[in-house]
Amino acid sequence: MQLMKPRSYLRLSAPKSSTLGMCCNAQDSAQSLLSVRPFRGRVLKSIWAAGTLAGWTALCPAQETTPLPPPAAVSPEELLHSLSRCAKPDWASKFRPPVAVALNSRAQIALVLGGVFADGYLAAQAEDAQQCRNIGKDLLRLSKTLGVQTELLDRSRSIADSAQKKEWALLRKELNATEAELGAALRKHEDEGIARLVSLGAWMRSTEIVASLLADHYNENAACLLRQPALGLFLGHGLEKLGEKLETDPALALIRPKLSAVEALLNGSADTPPSALEVRDLASLLNSILKDVNEKRN
Repeated sequence: MQLMKPRSYLRLSAPKSSTLGMCCNAQDSAQSLLSVRPFRGRVLKSIWAAGTLAGWTALCPAQETTPLPPPAAVSPEELLHSLSRCAKPDWASKFRPPVAVALNSRAQIALVLGGVFADGYLAAQAEDAQQCRNIGKDLLRLSKTLGVQTELLDRSRSIADSAQKKEWALLRKELNATEAELGAALRKHEDEGIARLVSLGAWMRSTEIVASLLADHYNENAACLLRQPALGLFLGHGLEKLGEKLETDPALALIRPKLSAVEALLNGSADTPPSALEVRDLASLLNSILKDVNEKRN
């Protein structure tokens, strides 16, 4: 991974379609909080987009016992795009084959589907048209198992068309919009828990991609992208209040303690980037979680 000339600031911004809405106070759910904090002579700007993930407010009711983490939220796509601003990663090295096994658990399918969205953002960063088209097909295949394929047909065609024309910025927007529309379709079918798991899967895979790239070629400046307390909170507690049927899923029970460890690694001190060892530990842990998610169980 080739390092780029340092910039005067590293900007993380949450687009309107951001799937991570971290809000622990219902009264704040209509606002976006903007924070600017110094980091070794640079300024790290971050927008904490509130209320964009339905159900998160219910997960974290307003209370005084748990302090809010420093606001730092981006979308899975923007997390990858932010890395491209301070380094030149070998995106293609993180491609993976499509999921070949037929999963019986809807919870697993939702997590895998979210991971495929992250794979799409990865393929767009790599500007690989064929990989993007393949991922569009995988999105349709997996969404069909969740009963929402019809809602994604038009978007799937737009993804393929953008890939064919090599309109990469438009392709990333199409993927973001597809993920948002999938979530809306699931909620329309009263599948809020499944919608949240799709988002969780996208965040796990995108964070694993960034951590893995930085583990291969550590860059202290870029490593501060992995200081994401709000994201850590979401991953560490994203399996709560999904409903009894989902919460007792064996796959979720297996990854729950590992996600708590991920939360600890993403927190850390805001003034210090994670060390090379911490980045390797994070990449290894997330890789282990993704393997658990993709493993077929009886």
